[in-house]
Amino acid sequence: MANFDFNSSAPDITIADWLSGTLKQFNLTCYPTENELEYQIEPLQEWYQSGDTIDITQYVDTDSIKVDRPKLYNEVSFEWQESKSFINEAYKEANEKQYGALQEVFPQYDGGKYQIKLPFETLLFSNIDTANNNLIVGYCLTKSPNYKPYIPKPVKLYLQDEVSPVFFYFDDGTGASLISSYLPFGQEVVYNSALFTLNFGSEFSTLDSTPKENSLYSVYYKPYLVNLFRSKTRIVTCKAKFPISVMTRLSLEDALIIRDKKYRINDLKTDLTNGVTNLVLISDFVPDARRI
Repeated sequence: MANFDFNSSAPDITIADWLSGTLKQFNLTCYPTENELEYQIEPLQEWYQSGDTIDITQYVDTDSIKVDRPKLYNEVSFEWQESKSFINEAYKEANEKQYGALQEVFPQYDGGKYQIKLPFETLLFSNIDTANNNLIVGYCLTKSPNYKPYIPKPVKLYLQDEVSPVFFYFDDGTGASLISSYLPFGQEVVYNSALFTLNFGSEFSTLDSTPKENSLYSVYYKPYLVNLFRSKTRIVTCKAKFPISVMTRLSLEDALIIRDKKYRINDLKTDLTNGVTNLVLISDFVPDARRI
């Protein structure tokens, strides 16, 4: 693509904003390793699964235990940057929501809004191969009557497996050639025999017109939010005095057991002068980890 000027066509975004948006998109953790300038990035649930499960019942001051119901969000929202594409605009007008986004309102709760808004734009592709239903294209064009080209916010797409047969001509600026197979970019990818989508909610595939359920929400965010909204979930604050053997290996990815109930660490503060640790814990009903 010698005639393509990337600098004049690429969206403006800093490396920090791109990385921050990617961490939010897949609910990732990022932490330094023992090697200088090297970081480990992994999904939150995988990070939790790397931790131990430690029974701290014997170290907890039972008189300090306080149990509260967590404040539940009255709105949960996963959003993209607004797209100017005429196909996205038509989808929003028809469905009264942004393509690929997900939102739910819970007026009975008073815990505020849980919002994930990415610095990226998502494009709704169109399948234009009516004979084989195989050719998908995306447009960075505004609505009619102008259909004016525009530079979108950063768009992240999966590269899918080769698709054939297709029959179209591609002009690279020097001439047109007939194409019978291609590698489509889009919202979907197959990994370990399972299909995943870059949409937050369930949307119909533009390749095969079937709904895709392994969304960003269901894979990366659902375990946390479902656990939070469980009727038995509680916030527990307490004090504990750990021996050095526990204090030196306790980590934020560990699960803690108090009286056969499992919790995740929401906050942890230790007074090194007396060894007393103040804990804020949240119930965890997601099975994982090793028990010690």
